Amino acid sequence: MGIVASCILHKRHPIMNKTLFLTILISLLLLTACETTHLKPKNLIVASNDNVQLGLLYLQKNYLELAYQKLQLALSQNPDSVFANEALAYYFQQQNNMAMADKYYLIALKKEPNSASLLNNYGAFLCLKNEYTKGIHYLIQAQEATPENKKNIDQNIEICRALETQKAV
Repeated sequence: MGIVASCILHKRHPIMNKTLFLTILISLLLLTACETTHLKPKNLIVASNDNVQLGLLYLQKNYLELAYQKLQLALSQNPDSVFANEALAYYFQQQNNMAMADKYYLIALKKEPNSASLLNNYGAFLCLKNEYTKGIHYLIQAQEATPENKKNIDQNIEICRALETQKAV
């Protein structure tokens, strides 16, 4: 029988029993606390997605610092997240930091090159940057990746071509 069990079973030393009990209780609480702070990978993915959603909500409400913090946290929780990288791209796009937006769109595209929504968003972004030919190229790729969403992407292509024509005039 171990020391812990013998001290608990023998009630000769009540102070020792209480001290030992408290020590064990505190140790268990600390171990439990340590266990809950180390999230498992699946939980990190869920946490990352939640933080992206919060970040986008804060961005929509114009709480820019909170939005940025949540999006950075999401990316640190799941660096491979296309969702987090694309959200950061959108954040920087809204801040008119086109270089950083471009960087995060490209990171997301490297991770998921056939994502129709990502190709569409990047194509629209490029059109806003006056990179019409390149933007239309990505929009056509998006169209090919998702024929069921052809109508919406067609509209983006038309808008991009109209902006190109307007710019040329």
